[in-house]
Amino acid sequence: MWILYALLCTIALSVSVIFAKCGSRKADATVTTALRTLTVTVCAWILLFSENKTGLISTANGTEWLYIIFTGIALTVALICYHVSLKSGSATSVSVIMRTTPFLIILISVINHSFKSVIIPIICVVLIGLGILFSCSRSKRSGGKWIIFGLLSSIAAVSSYIINATGVSLNSMAVEWTLILSVSLLVSLIAIFIRGLHHGIGRIPFAEIIFTVLSGITAFLAFFLFRYAYFEGNREITTAILSLSICSTAGLSALLLKERISWKTICGLLLIIVGMLLFEFTV
Repeated sequence: MWILYALLCTIALSVSVIFAKCGSRKADATVTTALRTLTVTVCAWILLFSENKTGLISTANGTEWLYIIFTGIALTVALICYHVSLKSGSATSVSVIMRTTPFLIILISVINHSFKSVIIPIICVVLIGLGILFSCSRSKRSGGKWIIFGLLSSIAAVSSYIINATGVSLNSMAVEWTLILSVSLLVSLIAIFIRGLHHGIGRIPFAEIIFTVLSGITAFLAFFLFRYAYFEGNREITTAILSLSICSTAGLSALLLKERISWKTICGLLLIIVGMLLFEFTV
């Protein structure tokens, strides 16, 4: 059953990217981030109350709250840059450039000598790196703005991951991310008012609002499915299945958004998947 949940999580992740792309055409990235984060945060709080885990919030000490706040800030930066990247880049290309996140995490681990042997991790880094270059080589001709913001999003996402892993330990993934999302929502709302965008929120096309909300719902659904599959099944296989989301995103993008997928992109996707699978099953 957990394998089915992992497969459904993969599909939900891909659908969330498609919805996010459709909701990012005209709306400002800061507004889109706030609306999407609001949707996910509301769903997360509902889950928290339904599972009677709100009491765990009080177990967070002052230091952990500080790390939660910084994690939320980094996450907000990552999401804003992600939506900026989606405005000009294709859903497939942005999904590929976001694979820089695991690339950087593995690379940092290699530099910090976190593995007994660095040979296989280095091979994984090379495969993922080549895959990203292959997949984005054609897309970068349309302009480099989406690549720059995609890379900034990945760097911010890695920072968020490191900060959270370093100082937050509440023994509940749901509680941790509900608090982090709440901080992220607050930060994104502050960013909207700082930029003076709150006066123009009503001019966002209604269709984009719906797509953004749907993107948030499917993103939360993916988290819910992942949590079940990860903790109830085989963690390596679950993570390996999730790595296939990049392929389902490319397929849905070609089918629904009419994006052109070249053979070079397909080869790049395969290299990324091989690199990530090699890492999951051998390291």
